[in-house]
Formats: sequence, C-alpha cells, structure tokens
Amino acid sequence: MLEQHSLQKPTSWHAGAVYILVFFMCFGQSCQTITADPNEVKSHTWKEAFQFLGFNWTLTREIGGPYLNATPHRENPDQIALSKDVQLNLPGSNFNSFIRLYIPTEIPRETKLPVIIYIHGGGFVQYRASSAIYHYHLNNMTARVRAVIASVEYRLAPENPLPASYEDALHAILWLKSQAQCCHHRDPWLDQYADFSKVFILGESAGGNCCGSSLKRIFKR
Repeated sequence: MLEQHSLQKPTSWHAGAVYILVFFMCFGQSCQTITADPNEVKSHTWKEAFQFLGFNWTLTREIGGPYLNATPHRENPDQIALSKDVQLNLPGSNFNSFIRLYIPTEIPRETKLPVIIYIHGGGFVQYRASSAIYHYHLNNMTARVRAVIASVEYRLAPENPLPASYEDALHAILWLKSQAQCCHHRDPWLDQYADFSKVFILGESAGGNCCGSSLKRIFKR
C-alpha cells in the first residue's frame, strides 16, 4: 500500500485523491492538463501528480514475500520438484525478467511432458515469480499434473503502469515459442522434457488478464 502520513486511515481529501490516482496509474503513463490557451495541452506523469498532492512516489509491499531461490538440484529424498530461473532479455528494458521453470523430480526416461505457461496474480501490484506462495504452489502443481511449468516474472505497477506487465507476459510467451522452433541453443530442460505440441497458458487474477491480453496480441500478428 502507499505509505505517506496516515493513509491507512483515509480521513482527508488527500488520501481519497491518492487512491483514485493509484487506480489510474495502473492504466496509463500520463495525464493531460489544458492551459488557458485551448490549443496548448501539457502532459504530466502520475509521479508529478503525486508530487503536486504532496505525496512521495513510494510503494511499500506488505504482501508478496518471502521470496525463495530456485532449487535446480535435488536436496532431499522428499523433494517433489526441481526449479531454475532462465533469464530473459527484454528489448530496451533494464528489468531483470526471467522465467522460473519447474519439472517433477521423477520423470521416466524419454518421457515428454506438456508445458504450462503460468502467470501469477496480485492485482498487478503484488507478488513475484519467486514469491514463496507461488513457488510452493507450482512445485505441487508440476509434481501432480506431471508438466513442465514456466512461471513468468513481470513488472509491477505503479512503478511500471500497464501495459508493462502485458508486454512482459507476451515476451515470455514468444520466448517459449522460439524455444519450440529452435533446435539449437534450446534450454536443456525444455529440450529433454517439453512436449511443445501440448502447450497451455494459465493465469490467476491479474495473471489471467495478462493471458487474455497476450493471446489477443498474438492472434493479431
């Protein structure tokens, strides 16, 4: 939640204004102001709007952690899944984007598994692919469903308003597509275990929204 003064108890118009701005921040990069000259329109970022209202551009995420590292090696006999992070290079972005791959620990030789692209929820502002709640959830899912799961890390609002998360989800899907089409330089886990004839896209909450937006853009290509 936004942290400035006593926003937990919205008793002033400032607090109400902030909550309204947070909503619009998730859906646009800038707002416009019409000056005395009707032909002159100035664009302002949401950050400038916050500064005008006297609030800092900060977001304290009280939900989402703890965050866990991937477990690419079997560490105990009861471990049901392995995971590893595959870095993605987003064009023109400094964001540390990655996909966390999950596979069951017990896979019969020469067995190919369906692929599930998973996009986590969190209202576009919470959680990450490395959040413990999703890490444990996908460990269980890959073991029970018997599938390779690719969990997508995407940029969060309000620091990165929409369509940033849509673009990251689309980039991850297109990366999987390139892996399916490429026989060289393919990720070893995908090369050994992925059945690219059976690919599913699954999202929860905001992740489901990202799925719909990404697929719509893919079908338009």
